[in-house]
Amino acid sequence: ERIAFLFCYFTHLGLWRRIGKKLSAMAPVTSAAGVLALLEEPDQDLKIHALHQLDSLVDSLWAEIAEKLATIEELYEDTSFARRELAALVASKVLYHLGEFDDALQYALGAGTLFDISKRSEFVDTMLAKCIDKYILLRAQNGESTSKVTIDARLEAILALVFSRCFEDGAFKQAVGIALETQRLDMLEEAVKRSPSPASVLVYAFSACQTSVPHRGFRHKAYTSIADMFLTLDKPDYLYVCRCFLLRSDANGAFKTLEKLVTEQDERNSLVAFQIAFDMVESNDIHFLKEIAALVQSARAALSAEGPAASATSTKLETLHGILSREMPVTLQLEFLYRNCKSDPLLMNTVRDSVEQRSSIAHAAAVVCNSFLHAGTGHDEFLRENLSWLARANNWAKFSATASLGVVQRGLSARAQTVLGPYLPQGEAPSSPYSEGGALYALGLAHAGNTSISLQYLANSLQNAASNEIVLHGACLGVGLSGIASHDESLYDSLKNVLFNDNAVAGEAASIAMGLVMLGAPDSNMMEEMIAYAQDTQHEKIIRGLGLALALMMNGREEEADPLIERLAHSKDAVLRYSAMQVIASAYAGTSNNGAVRKLLHFAVSDVSDNVRRAAVISIGFVLASRPDQVPRVVSLLAGSYNPHVRYGAALALGFACSGTGSSEAIALLEPLMKDHVDFVRQGTMIAMSMVLCQISEGHVSKVKELREKLLSSIADRHEAIMAKMGALWAIGILDAGGRNAVPRLMTRTGQASVLGVVGSLVFTQYWYWHPLVHFLSLSFTPSTLIALDKSLKMPEMELRSNAKPSLFSYPEPMKPKETRKRERIATAVLSTTAKVKARKGDKAANIEGKAEDDASTGTRASTDAKGTEADGATSKKPDDSTVPMEDDTGADASKAAEGKEEGADGEAMPSAKVSAEPKFETLKNPCRVTLHQERFVSFEHSTFAPVVSGKRSGIVVVSSKKASEEGSSYIQYQTGNEEGASGEDTAPAASAAADDEEPAPPEPFEFTA
Repeated sequence: ERIAFLFCYFTHLGLWRRIGKKLSAMAPVTSAAGVLALLEEPDQDLKIHALHQLDSLVDSLWAEIAEKLATIEELYEDTSFARRELAALVASKVLYHLGEFDDALQYALGAGTLFDISKRSEFVDTMLAKCIDKYILLRAQNGESTSKVTIDARLEAILALVFSRCFEDGAFKQAVGIALETQRLDMLEEAVKRSPSPASVLVYAFSACQTSVPHRGFRHKAYTSIADMFLTLDKPDYLYVCRCFLLRSDANGAFKTLEKLVTEQDERNSLVAFQIAFDMVESNDIHFLKEIAALVQSARAALSAEGPAASATSTKLETLHGILSREMPVTLQLEFLYRNCKSDPLLMNTVRDSVEQRSSIAHAAAVVCNSFLHAGTGHDEFLRENLSWLARANNWAKFSATASLGVVQRGLSARAQTVLGPYLPQGEAPSSPYSEGGALYALGLAHAGNTSISLQYLANSLQNAASNEIVLHGACLGVGLSGIASHDESLYDSLKNVLFNDNAVAGEAASIAMGLVMLGAPDSNMMEEMIAYAQDTQHEKIIRGLGLALALMMNGREEEADPLIERLAHSKDAVLRYSAMQVIASAYAGTSNNGAVRKLLHFAVSDVSDNVRRAAVISIGFVLASRPDQVPRVVSLLAGSYNPHVRYGAALALGFACSGTGSSEAIALLEPLMKDHVDFVRQGTMIAMSMVLCQISEGHVSKVKELREKLLSSIADRHEAIMAKMGALWAIGILDAGGRNAVPRLMTRTGQASVLGVVGSLVFTQYWYWHPLVHFLSLSFTPSTLIALDKSLKMPEMELRSNAKPSLFSYPEPMKPKETRKRERIATAVLSTTAKVKARKGDKAANIEGKAEDDASTGTRASTDAKGTEADGATSKKPDDSTVPMEDDTGADASKAAEGKEEGADGEAMPSAKVSAEPKFETLKNPCRVTLHQERFVSFEHSTFAPVVSGKRSGIVVVSSKKASEEGSSYIQYQTGNEEGASGEDTAPAASAAADDEEPAPPEPFEFTA
């Protein structure tokens, strides 16, 4: 009987199931009350049946099912329940709809195989994202801390399923992205091995690692793994291998790769090694370059001892050392800047005439403007022609004006020494301390990043400066710039002795110089000493200098700087909190780290100090420099803040991050700030706008013309505030920096933070407190150039094509002088009686002349007739107007039309109605300017040379000839006199030198009379 009863019961249950399915197909279910009631039944089969029904109804009736969520969770927790996984799945879906994603993830993991990631739904995608985020968080915690966190095996299983799904679908790049985010190098290697094109996957992995991996420690491990995988390819990409070593500061690994390339017999590999070396120099990582240059020099010395057998390799290593020591790249860039300088002389004359004669601030800003306009070009003609105007600078303005010479002569080592010679300390000879201090500062600016004999000279000057704070100020800045990133402890101790004198002026410069010398090398003892002194001293200038030094020491250290940031950010001293913002900017520059941006936004809106808030907003531009398209969105609300300091910071953040991009979003935010009612906001906005529109032509962005007119009108407006005028003058210099061939940049074209660019821009922001620091911006000026070198590393005369309209990337048109109208003399009134007398006298004279002409003509008419035939054969006779045929008129009109001009009613030249169409491409000659936007249009297709590294279209490009032989190629001669192997003396342009050497012409013959 019991068996019969159970048979009937289950048959009846199955019947009702089929009936339920048919009813559900006929009409939609509007309530889950009946199904939920089954959860209270004691029979497990009924509960299981209810859970199946709820799984299908939860997406529409989740609100009603949520009332029984506790019951469903109890079923999952009951170990005796047969279908615990099903209960977990239903609970997960209910919690998902309630927005409790973390709890939903826990139950989804408990669902086991029922949580099928192959089913595409919003619930599955969301849970997968949460699962990966949770896994990333746990892996990051294990990577940062010494105490390891146990990761749920179910998370590991889900991630394994995700990777399997990616491999099956052929989504190898997606697998690479997940592997990098979850810090699974084993899965990264697996994705590369399974991919049909491992080279492209590795390039994608390198790019993703550079932009998307926030943790510096794991990123360096990933670079090592990527470099190893590149080397295992059939055709290793040594360019990316060395980039990996560069980004992880592995000088030894980079040296071994370069040594391998130059020791091989293949000439192309040697050219690739030279190209890699040039690319390394573009990073401006001074300490890394010094390390690898020292390794190359040691290897060359070892080969020289082996004898003539290794002479070829030794020569290549010598060339490699010349590149890595920055001698050859700097020489080439200076040659380009000198040769292609397009600065407008009339522009600086207009600035000089517009500046108020009595304003020393405007005069000093105009001198800075000139130095920016000619930065690195060596063209100082304006200063030589206006010495009396320049001599108006007094005191600290004289210090800044003298320092500006170093900006103009930057990189021209020997020439800078000659130009600055009269201003440098001359022993016991009396001179102005402002000129001496400014000259020492200028010498450091001219040699920044190039260790030379100037460092020893500056160090001696620092010792001999005695107690003169002005000379000490310039000497400290010069030592810091010349010895930047040298990590020389003896220099550091010398500067520390100056600091401990507790002089505000000299101590601030010594503090900044200490940070420059120890750039990127944080030492716990040194930093503790700095912080302790900053807390003891009473000089705010010294505290700011020490805070900036801490930021420089933490350059590029990322999360390693977090303890210092937390310590400074929670200080009661606003100056130290200000320093914390600078540390964030320096440590996380170009990383786009979300945590750093979050901290900066917090301080930008919550700190009680306006200075801290301003620094926090400016630092956002440094952190997001690698993603300029994101900066306008982040600072859009800050640009409209009620606080002028925040608005000023937002403007500069846009300028630093979007420099040279011509971003329309940035321009839209900056335009309203150009009319701000606060003068320093207008000052910062003008500087930022000039950075954004630097090297942007009017054909590309029409706002460029409006900006130039606005800047010139601002400096000429007597009612404009002096702070705004100062910003306008600096903006004019930045807009046409380096002879219109350079642009201030925080990032290199390969996506890496430029060390000199970050340092120069960060110190430049301190002009808010001390104007002479404005010259540091010149460190960020990067030439936008394409310099092609053949296998002999000389510049061949070659042409290449820019497949874009010339107007899109052309230089600005030079200014036209104002037309001066001549005053017309008013006719003198003549009396009628006087006119009659003059008329009678004229008639008498005409009668006398007429008689004389008649007498002369009768004597000469016969001889004239005799010579008429000869004259017709030898000379042409001018015809009268009546004898000219109609064809000549049309011919004249046609020739005028061909020239593009025609005469108006008054005889003036007017433009013709027919205008020739603009060509669609432009031919460029080596070396040439190639802007950021122009790079993708440059082509070597029609050139006789091709890059040895495909895709290289800017910077210094090593090329090889497409012909079988390069014999007969003509080379471009240097004009700066600063090329490698030159004497280094101060030289003028070749044309000027030739003109000076020519003997004057002898005088015309003459007769001497007493």
